[in-house]
Amino acid sequence: FDYMRTNGPLTERAAASVCFQLLSALDHCHECGVLHRDVKPENVLLARGEGDFGSIKLIDFGIASEHQPGVRSSTLCGTPLYLAPETLDGVWSPQADVWAAGVVSYAALCGVPPFWAETNEGIFRAIRSEPLRFASAAWLGVSEAAKDLVRSMLDKNPHRRITALQALGHRWFQEV
Repeated sequence: FDYMRTNGPLTERAAASVCFQLLSALDHCHECGVLHRDVKPENVLLARGEGDFGSIKLIDFGIASEHQPGVRSSTLCGTPLYLAPETLDGVWSPQADVWAAGVVSYAALCGVPPFWAETNEGIFRAIRSEPLRFASAAWLGVSEAAKDLVRSMLDKNPHRRITALQALGHRWFQEV
């Protein structure tokens, strides 16, 4: 997060590395029945390595919970810009973490989140109803494979949204 604030969007290669490692961490959490529930750039530590980036660490499991299918949460938790549409209705699943990772990936590639407004209510409205766009000039040099994966991670329907495990096999990671 600090790196992007200072230097702008990551290179596509660096963004792919971060996204792959983040999805790997989430897949491990989900295999263990754990939902992170607060995936955001501030909770992804980047360790500088040779080339673009070395490794990442997913931190801050303070609001993580055990996945309990069918159980609704009466408390809205997480960071507004990274909340999946279904979480606004109290539905938490591994797919909500994938959505948040998609928001992180989108921001890593272009420097801004996909859904924005001045207020939380406006952000929630945008998350629920605004279409995903790749319109800014920052997207001109980004591959179609990267856009395809981000689009799959940010599908508003959690039943159609790609899983962390499926995302790890996406062609983008082989192409960059």
